[in-house]
Amino acid sequence: MTDPYTFSNGPIIAPGESIIFTEELTADEFQFWWGLENLPPGLRIFSYSGSGLSFRIAGDTLSLWDDTSMIPGDTVSRAEFGSAELGVTFNYDPITAQFGARSVLGVNGVIRAASSPDIGSPGRIVAPTPNPRLNIPPGITPERIRIEFEATAGFVYSLEVSETLEGGSWYPTGDVLTAPVSMGSSFEKERTGVAQFYRLRVTQSASAK
Repeated sequence: MTDPYTFSNGPIIAPGESIIFTEELTADEFQFWWGLENLPPGLRIFSYSGSGLSFRIAGDTLSLWDDTSMIPGDTVSRAEFGSAELGVTFNYDPITAQFGARSVLGVNGVIRAASSPDIGSPGRIVAPTPNPRLNIPPGITPERIRIEFEATAGFVYSLEVSETLEGGSWYPTGDVLTAPVSMGSSFEKERTGVAQFYRLRVTQSASAK
């Protein structure tokens, strides 16, 4: 590449930040397309236009240089992807650290656009931190209970317990699940002679960061 496109006044991308570049589409139009409520707060959107900037539908390569790069191979980052499918974006897998697979609805933060059937994960590489609902069905045995919840891939679920909801302290039970895929999950606990309340602490797994 001997004639890369240059952004003369930035942007500066912060560590861990995702930004959006749109071809001949304003930020307002992009937000309407995907739905403002579906985008991360503060997501920055930049519009560009110009000859030769489009990606080939049969496959292409994206290379990024900084302001100190002197030769084409001195890239900050580089991504290759194959042929595109209409309405389906390419996705980054935070577990394998690989980019280029087609997006799958509900996986790695992939959603359906608000105003079209297109799917993608604009501004995200993982789903937002989930807030799972706990379900405790009738006792599986007189001595034990099952605490059920829906786990999302890429997150760690740690069970905590308290004997009161009135400003009480929460303590880890030692039950921890790292979800490799999104799935229905559960923890089992012994019944006790006192009232107990349970909650889940959800964090992003180290391999997904």
